[in-house]
Amino acid sequence: MTMNFRSLVSMDIAIIGNTETALHFASGLSDAGHSVYCASTVGFTANEQIALTSRNNVHCCTINEAAANSDLVIIATRADEVRQVAYYLGDVRRKVIIDTTANIEYDSPVTVKTMNAIASITGSQHIVKVFYTKGYETAIKPLFNGITMDLIYLTESKKAAEIIRIMSNDIGLKLLHPFGTIENLPLFDELTNCLRRLQSKPSQTSDTSQLEDVQE
Repeated sequence: MTMNFRSLVSMDIAIIGNTETALHFASGLSDAGHSVYCASTVGFTANEQIALTSRNNVHCCTINEAAANSDLVIIATRADEVRQVAYYLGDVRRKVIIDTTANIEYDSPVTVKTMNAIASITGSQHIVKVFYTKGYETAIKPLFNGITMDLIYLTESKKAAEIIRIMSNDIGLKLLHPFGTIENLPLFDELTNCLRRLQSKPSQTSDTSQLEDVQE
């Protein structure tokens, strides 16, 4: 099924990454009427470019061009790519940056503090870390008195909190849970890491399993 949501406010949005997470956010946000600028550290295959640009309001470009053209930046890469991406973004100090890397599993023993890395490199004061709970409903329900939250987010910024609320509503995510501020980041990371380990299957990473129905 395709989403029938239409945003009341059209934004220019950069989506960095060629993960399933990135591709699903691109399709969902473009369906909501936003202009989407897609970029990746490794570029896109011909098939990926065709799939993305088949939508009139989706464009493929460099990371710097995507960030420069956008009001909002979504980083949907592997955690170990975040530092490289942050250096390519250019001047995004006043822009909201959404860190979705908690939804993307990667097979590296190196832990990357993505939110801290983005803040220290870009100087942005409006960073929000999110975790989309699709696929984790059973495990996460007891934490919220039996209510299935669509998205958990953590941020210091009121501006970022408002943007994530608007953007989530545009792609059909209604129930959002604020996880607090930066002091709760270790707990947020511990929770999301545990959930990924519990739910991931040998033949399917959490990246593909959780967001495959984001626009349904």
